Amino acid sequence: MRGGVVPFLHPVAGARQHAAVGGADHGAHRHLAARRGGAGFLQRDLDGAHGARACNRTRPAASRPMTRILALLLLLPSLALAQVPPETARQGRQAGEAILARAANGEADQLPRFANDAALLRALFNSAALLAARPQPEAGTPELAEWSNTAAEVLRFYLAASDPRTRAALARRGRTLPDYQDEITQGTLFLLHATASAGQGAAHHLARLPPAERASRQPGLARMGAGAAQMLQGVLAILREPLLRAPNARALATGLATDLPLLRDGLPAEARAALARELASLRLADAQAAAALGQARGAL
Repeated sequence: MRGGVVPFLHPVAGARQHAAVGGADHGAHRHLAARRGGAGFLQRDLDGAHGARACNRTRPAASRPMTRILALLLLLPSLALAQVPPETARQGRQAGEAILARAANGEADQLPRFANDAALLRALFNSAALLAARPQPEAGTPELAEWSNTAAEVLRFYLAASDPRTRAALARRGRTLPDYQDEITQGTLFLLHATASAGQGAAHHLARLPPAERASRQPGLARMGAGAAQMLQGVLAILREPLLRAPNARALATGLATDLPLLRDGLPAEARAALARELASLRLADAQAAAALGQARGAL
């Protein structure tokens, strides 16, 4: 399916700001490619003279998606993270570092794919490890914070590679942009699970605090809820793409059904109502994906 990945950029295009949550240290939110001396095609072909927002300005205002999947970056250094085995988290982070090193000075058509670097990508986007750690306690690991931040940076490269301007730049040199739909789907799913696990750990932490201390955590929790809502809207935007393949639709719809029960209570009321409307109007052709989406509706 030539060109099927291009629409996947739009739900997340322009997500570049790393806002603080509850005063957390965002030193881990580094741009690894730039640290290594260059961001390769990410800066050459996406940023250009006008930056990522230039692409959005060419679209009608009503059609510009407001979702930001990488708003997950707001959540990762928060109160708690899934207590996966430290070695698993280290392996995931190292896999991400290897991909970032390749992407930093490489070409958009040379990013790892499941077809040729499955072990690397599975280690990075290891959703099974996050799910196996549930229900998670308060305690988290610094290794997982690094892992999750690195996964978000890697996903940013895949999204940038899917920009139409990147495709055009490659075409001028006789090269073809690969279809990164599977990689973007699995990266998004991993970050969705990480969002839900972070919220689960935060809830466990709050349950043990005195009432006065709980009140002091409310602003941070509100930001977490807003970020989770953006994450969910981004997943729904991908599910609406007509070129989404059935296995990827199933994976994302199942992820929603799994994680919405954990995220629901922390969502702002307006965002929750908006998500309910989006879920009610969304129709999926694949029967299994549609069934999972029905479970997600019931969870919300």
